[in-house]
Amino acid sequence: MSQQRSITDFFTKRRKPPTPPRAALISKTNRSPKKRDEPPTRVSASTDEASPVQTSPPPPKRARRRISETPQSDDDDDAWAPDGASPMLRRRSSHGMTTRPRNDEDDDEGLRRSSRARRRSSLLSAPTEHVKDDDLAMMCARRVKAPLKPVPYDVELIPKASRDLEGSILQRVDDRQKWAQDLPELVALCGEAAFRCQARLNEPKPATKHDPKPLMLEYLCDRLDVDDPLWGYQLRTSNEGWLQGFVTVTTFTTWAPYLRFDSHAAASGITADDVRDRAVDVDNVLGAALEAQPRRGDPDNEGVVFPTVAEISLLGGLGGGAAVLSIALDELPREYEYVVLQATEMGIPFYEALGFTRVGVVAQHATSTNCTIHAPEEGKESHASKVYRLRKNLRQLLRDLGKQDVNKVFQNAVDTSLVTDYLEIIKEPMDHSLLRTKLIAGDYNSLREFVQDHDLVWRNCTTYNPEGNPWHAAALLYRDRCARVIERWREKHPDLATFDGHSKKYTSQELADAADEDEDVMGLCVWSFPDTNVEDQYPCYLMALDLKKRRGEERKSGLRGWLERRASGASDHQEDDEDIVARRLQRSETWLPDWPRGVVPRGRGVAAKFLTGGNSCYLGYFEDKELASRAYDDAKSRYEHDIVAQAPVPSLNDAEWLNSIRQKRSKLLAAKSPPAPVERRARNLEANLASAQANDRLVAAAKHRYERTKKLYEQIVVVEDNKTPDYYFVHQYVPDCAWCRLVKLVARGTFDRGKRAGRTRWMLVPEGTQRDLDISAQRCFVVRSKMTADTDNADDEVWDVEDPRRAPMNDLFRSRR
Repeated sequence: MSQQRSITDFFTKRRKPPTPPRAALISKTNRSPKKRDEPPTRVSASTDEASPVQTSPPPPKRARRRISETPQSDDDDDAWAPDGASPMLRRRSSHGMTTRPRNDEDDDEGLRRSSRARRRSSLLSAPTEHVKDDDLAMMCARRVKAPLKPVPYDVELIPKASRDLEGSILQRVDDRQKWAQDLPELVALCGEAAFRCQARLNEPKPATKHDPKPLMLEYLCDRLDVDDPLWGYQLRTSNEGWLQGFVTVTTFTTWAPYLRFDSHAAASGITADDVRDRAVDVDNVLGAALEAQPRRGDPDNEGVVFPTVAEISLLGGLGGGAAVLSIALDELPREYEYVVLQATEMGIPFYEALGFTRVGVVAQHATSTNCTIHAPEEGKESHASKVYRLRKNLRQLLRDLGKQDVNKVFQNAVDTSLVTDYLEIIKEPMDHSLLRTKLIAGDYNSLREFVQDHDLVWRNCTTYNPEGNPWHAAALLYRDRCARVIERWREKHPDLATFDGHSKKYTSQELADAADEDEDVMGLCVWSFPDTNVEDQYPCYLMALDLKKRRGEERKSGLRGWLERRASGASDHQEDDEDIVARRLQRSETWLPDWPRGVVPRGRGVAAKFLTGGNSCYLGYFEDKELASRAYDDAKSRYEHDIVAQAPVPSLNDAEWLNSIRQKRSKLLAAKSPPAPVERRARNLEANLASAQANDRLVAAAKHRYERTKKLYEQIVVVEDNKTPDYYFVHQYVPDCAWCRLVKLVARGTFDRGKRAGRTRWMLVPEGTQRDLDISAQRCFVVRSKMTADTDNADDEVWDVEDPRRAPMNDLFRSRR
């Protein structure tokens, strides 16, 4: 029986998982206790082999949905902040919503995960002496980083950038180290932009409250460390040098062994509500074009690269978003034909206004221990389905063969710059990386073809290295071990051992239909924490733009373009909003006829989503269509009065404005570098002087009374150089970066009984009503406190805090809890 849990608890509350004991931490992360001088190990999502990787802990989030998506903005071009979660309906039925519990079968198959390969970069690396063992046990797979420097100014002082970028300086940044140094400013800016965006969108008090979340530090670190190439722009104030916005660009890369662009695939997550209210690739024209783009690479190493597809990987800021993104699109090299990005709910209207369209994409989220597909019942498998099953099982075979290469000498190609005569002797080089690349490309249609290529691995080694050479002997040992592995594979899959995919013709659509039957093939989830089950997350909202079309429109803009269109007889008539709404509404009625409205397949179950008033509500993961459809109908009945087909977003690409930005682009990029950020705090404003002095006394008392500690998670702290004497709850803490996300505490009456009677009760402020602080741990000083009501929901916790300016009360604060 599946465990029932309310989706309201899952998303709308500030979740704060309690710190588990040491044994639980090790069990959760599948790691063994290690000495401090020994690096932790990470089990890859696509292989059983563990490799030493330095890591850092994931900061606990207010919601347990531990996934950060990419850029976010809005159609008013204000606070174009990335946010990591979709806005949720505050009231919804929990009927039928399940979070699938782990069972024995799951333990055999492992969690389906979305992983990004970690490029071995020395950037941001640091020794691990300042990170505790318990912290290492909670870390996600990335390199340990040096503590981040404090931001020298308060981000609430940053003015909004104008749409034409007047008063701002645009700087192109190609240096990865520069991005690493500015990481504290990026994190703080994302938090401030999310707060301003939330305040503006919720000012008219909509029926469904907007709840944007800022990008997490973990996600920013991952993108800045992995994206290759990495370049972009930073927008700063011309006088103070404060960061107003940023955008980063890279080449689209995936580490999924199977990925397909297909807007008609039900698993991609595009629902009828999306078709009704948003710009969607309903005819799969854009999806088919992206699927036809060349790709190359190894999903187990550097990833599968799409050389003609660019990706907007990070975007955030305060105003000026359309101008900065337009300049970045204009600066893309000509070899890029398309650009994609992962949009959050708040950013969808902004990107639609710039011409982006939702496209569907599905990918295989391989399990960590097994990706084998067994044969179905006799006579019920098509030829294309058998070809797909063969290729997927061959990928597992290649992983098993890789384990026999104990010295890891056959994993990559021979470096011919060192072995200069290798190609003179070996005419057909082969290695495991090339085998994986050919598997991804679909070059193998039988076991015989695969084994022939694989045998070249050890044959080439014995050919180049004569008998008596230790590498010759190692190759023969590898051959014998692999022969046993291949024989076991033949016994396990007897129908595939003699199968020849060339015996019958099959279409690409038949192969796609076969992939859709695979439980591991789901809507793409680009990034998640290592212990997060991808099935419990809704597919990312991928949007794309045809750069060839955009460049053509650029050439045809202005008077010359108008004359050309007039001479050719082309019409300038554009479809009005009413026609667009009617067309979308009609198409939504026939979208995915085999699936209930708002329901899509998701791994071994289904997922449901409800859309109203521009807000997307993820209803959860379900075991069958009936439960998911019932949850959708319940949500629809609650908010039926708000269900109105949304008018298309007005375009931000008007020719006059675009031409002015393009004319100004050279001047902006040629401007002098922005000054170093001016140090300034909100406490220095005249209105805050008295409260700032009170905070100085509070911090001084805390420094004098309490010993400094690095254990900050779930502690109550005071903040140095703050403008008000407030207490803060440490909601997120990343120990290697020495970075915190703080939530302000507010007094809520007094305790009415017991030994605490008459003392002040402290609770977290309601989410979105006050700024959460993203600051360096160097500014935080712990004060003694006691949690008197410990719950999973941080908003319901009650604290008793000792005022360091008064006499100590040791009888009330002997222990933290």
